[in-house]
Amino acid sequence: MELAPRAPRPHSIRKVLTRWLSSAIRRPRAAIVVAAIAAACVLVVFASAWSKTRPPSGLRAVADTYVSAHARHANFGRRHELRIAARPADRVLIRFDLRSGAAALRSAVLSVDPLQDSKTGFEVAPILSGGSWDERRVTFASGVRVGAPVARSGPLRRHHRTRVDVSRLLGHGRTLQLALVATGRRAVVLASREAGGLGPRLLVGTTAPSGAPAPGNGTRPSAAAPCGDGGSPPATYDHVIWITFENQSIQHVIGNSSLPFTNQIAGQCGLATSFFTEAHPSLPNYIAMTSGGTQGVTGDSSGTLSADNVYNQVKQSGREWRHYAFGMPSNCDKNDSPSTGSAIYTAHHEPPIFYADLAADCARWDVGVGDPTKVEDLNDVHSGPLADALDSNTLPAFATLGPTDDGGNSTAGGEVDPVKGDAFLARWIPRITDSAAYRAGRTAIFITWDEPDDFNTNPPRAAIPTIVIAPTVPGGTKVATRLDHYSLLRTTEEMLGLSPFLGAAATAPSMRGDFHI
Repeated sequence: MELAPRAPRPHSIRKVLTRWLSSAIRRPRAAIVVAAIAAACVLVVFASAWSKTRPPSGLRAVADTYVSAHARHANFGRRHELRIAARPADRVLIRFDLRSGAAALRSAVLSVDPLQDSKTGFEVAPILSGGSWDERRVTFASGVRVGAPVARSGPLRRHHRTRVDVSRLLGHGRTLQLALVATGRRAVVLASREAGGLGPRLLVGTTAPSGAPAPGNGTRPSAAAPCGDGGSPPATYDHVIWITFENQSIQHVIGNSSLPFTNQIAGQCGLATSFFTEAHPSLPNYIAMTSGGTQGVTGDSSGTLSADNVYNQVKQSGREWRHYAFGMPSNCDKNDSPSTGSAIYTAHHEPPIFYADLAADCARWDVGVGDPTKVEDLNDVHSGPLADALDSNTLPAFATLGPTDDGGNSTAGGEVDPVKGDAFLARWIPRITDSAAYRAGRTAIFITWDEPDDFNTNPPRAAIPTIVIAPTVPGGTKVATRLDHYSLLRTTEEMLGLSPFLGAAATAPSMRGDFHI
């Protein structure tokens, strides 16, 4: 296998010069013209060879290899080629060191050298959080997890470097880890870093890629201007995030000067002004919004439920979900914190623990965030499972956030309550909207409440606020259409391409048209 184009052969050049000398001796006047043409040809040949063999610009990969399902325990870290195949699966793993300027980067383009032609090319996917691997040891059996593809190369030509925009995978981490996966039946072969100048490179910049479409075909969103990009919403979204607070009617939130950030983001993005809940107390609403019905739950406790739910729908679609429970002592904790001390976790506000079909994944995907002894852990925005997912651009398709609660300890309070909840949003919403995932234009955030504070009326009559944040939501949107938790569920299923709609979500009005999402 050749790793570089051939240079012109010396004996061919000598033959040309010999013929020219013979001609020059016989026809002196033609010698000057022939010499000029010959010299030009030689220069073109050598210039072409140099342009093809000179090393490309950009960051070199610090590690690359491939793993193969055909040889599950074999390591290919010293090979000069990287193989991508579908059956059995061969996946390429590449790591780049972004160094200290990672936070300022806004564009990244992967450049690779194909060693053979391919009509189908490959797809690029993130290596999921926790995917640490050693080039000289990793194997298919090591279980490096790969996320959903975010970019595609198109056809490949041998020894013509191919570039793929991978800006969507940029976060704030100091490394960028990519997986290359197959799109067709035939194998794809690329040069590895062991092949010298032909190896993978990353072209990075501090501005958006030239000619790249902005999110929603409009302007790039940011933490300062998260909505109103003026473009068209995508047909499907990569990520939908719910944040759920406790026990507030809309009139006690919107216009409340004690909640400045909540009102700011509602004004910048979208607000549902006639959004209603299903029942009192809390748990029936959490079950309703995630399964399409209360499933017979009437109080704040329940046994395991057999009902299908949106988390399971996501899993069955081949993607991942997460429930980020702030203050939860251990993953998938099914017990309320005691009503004394400083514990701040309430299990019946965490819906994944109640569904039977989530049992296998709950311990992995229902994760605690922050210090379980602190109502407000101001460091959780910088480290922990949610911060790591934002930094590495590995958010799951569907994520629900449960802020800290008081666990029955009314003196502790919790971030589900108004003032601390406002501080929670002020800390986390800019963190999310400044992430690579959100800036890519295919992430939406819903902020809602479980129930209003008219506890003596069941079913509730008062409306709750629900705020919609997405790049294409026109700033200041207010929607008076009667909506409820089933509308939220249906809209999420539509945005993630899930079917069939669960329970009452099948007949609930969608929010997509009114909010331009």
